[in-house]
Amino acid sequence: MNTGFLNISWWVWGGLALIVAAVFVFFVPAADKVNAATGLQFIIVRWFHSLCWLLIALNFFLRALGGEGASGVANLFGLSGGIVYAIFIVNFIQLSSG
Repeated sequence: MNTGFLNISWWVWGGLALIVAAVFVFFVPAADKVNAATGLQFIIVRWFHSLCWLLIALNFFLRALGGEGASGVANLFGLSGGIVYAIFIVNFIQLSSG
C-alpha cells in the first residue's frame, strides 16, 4: 500500500476530501448572503469550496495510483485546488463584509 501523509493511505485522504466536498454541496455557510449574490460571484461562493476539495481529492487519488508523472500531475491538481480556494475566500470575504 502506498503510504501517504502521516502514514495514512492516499486513498483514505482522498475519501475524506470527497466527504468534505459532499458536505459543502449541501451545507452552505452564510446561505442567506450566498443566495443574495448574483452572477459569477454566486457561482464562486456557492460552488468553489466544493470544487477545491474535489481537486484536492483528485490530487490524493493520483498520488495513490503512483506511476511515472503521477506526482507532477497530482501537484497541478493540488495547486489548482489552492487557487480555487483563494478565489473562493476573496469572494466570500467580499460578500460577508458587504
